[in-house]
Amino acid sequence: MAARRHSPAQIVTLLRRADEMLGHGRRIEAITAELGISPATFHRWRAQYGGIKAGDARRLTELDAENRRLRAIVANQTLDIVMLRELLRAQTGQFGPRVDLVQTLSTRFNMSQRRACEVVGESRTTVRRALTAVGSAERIDETFSTETSFAEIETREGALG
Repeated sequence: MAARRHSPAQIVTLLRRADEMLGHGRRIEAITAELGISPATFHRWRAQYGGIKAGDARRLTELDAENRRLRAIVANQTLDIVMLRELLRAQTGQFGPRVDLVQTLSTRFNMSQRRACEVVGESRTTVRRALTAVGSAERIDETFSTETSFAEIETREGALG
């Protein structure tokens, strides 16, 4: 038999019918077979929805969904706090540029640059531009660090070759 989901209102209705049948002296096995559910499902529903109205059951499921969302939010905020405390320890009280903080978070916690920017409060564009500028400066320093002729530099960079 394929599993199917019942709405909270349907569950409350089925439980009321089952209570009526129990009042007439019928056994739980016979009742659950007639309702098309297993005895374990009947007992689980009775523990969860027993004695409440359909509107209350609907509200209960809405509260469960809201509780899941709030738990996810709290978990994210807790991670943010842990990461920022770790940054404070790593920086020993001296905050450098925010770009450095983003890089530290990205490498230390193995997180995306986007998430690290959210935690630090920096624009992703600013971080990308700063890293590109640093990369360009390193390439320029590397190019001019040895004594080479201008022709060798142009050939290496592809201008002449």
